[in-house]
Amino acid sequence: MKNLILIAGTPSSVSSTTMEILNRHGCELNLPIPTLGEVRANNEMPAVWEVSRRAHKTKYGLEHSEKDFAIYGKTLLFKWAKPCVYEDRLIDKGVEIIATCGPLQALKLPLSILIWDFWEAVFSRVEELPSIVVGMLFRNPQEVAESWVRRFGGTLEAVYPILEAYSLCQRKVIETSKVKIVPLRIERNRYATDLAALLDKVGVTFDPAKFESVFKNRSTLFTDKKQDHPVFRQHDELLTMLD
Repeated sequence: MKNLILIAGTPSSVSSTTMEILNRHGCELNLPIPTLGEVRANNEMPAVWEVSRRAHKTKYGLEHSEKDFAIYGKTLLFKWAKPCVYEDRLIDKGVEIIATCGPLQALKLPLSILIWDFWEAVFSRVEELPSIVVGMLFRNPQEVAESWVRRFGGTLEAVYPILEAYSLCQRKVIETSKVKIVPLRIERNRYATDLAALLDKVGVTFDPAKFESVFKNRSTLFTDKKQDHPVFRQHDELLTMLD
């Protein structure tokens, strides 16, 4: 049976670094699948990104790149739990993505937590579904918010409602999904250990040297910052659920 690792979680949570580390451990990253013709060709995973963006627009009525964080946050919080009907063409493209995976495949699913109902619909239509394990990324919410502000402007307070919506979606996935979930905590003493646990789920032995070859210059990602905002409590509660 094929093994498929899905990297999911909040944005700006070291997903690209995680994918690079998985690749050093033998996971395939690329898929030879054409897009529907609606995304930039230089994206990391154009077909995966395309269906994720389209599904997000279908569910929320906004682009994921909405620059008004206040509007985006309110929209996510209002619509995240509402049922959504996705077009068959889009689901079929998702099926093609999953069906084309190699024997040991890693996919970074953009926006996946916000549109998990879409991916569940995709999984239900795949004839030979791989053994799926989700590496769910957890990074300090303030670090995530600060990254957003550096990249797009705005304020931390405007970003936190967006992260609240992600937390609510993560909780729903943890509570209802049948796939295996391994937390990937972007913390000094946990990240490598969690990656080892994730790789063990697909029969791969973690190699500290391969980890260090990617991560040796990125230790500044680890912080202990916290503010008095509900998203920090939600972050801790989710991790407790997965312990």
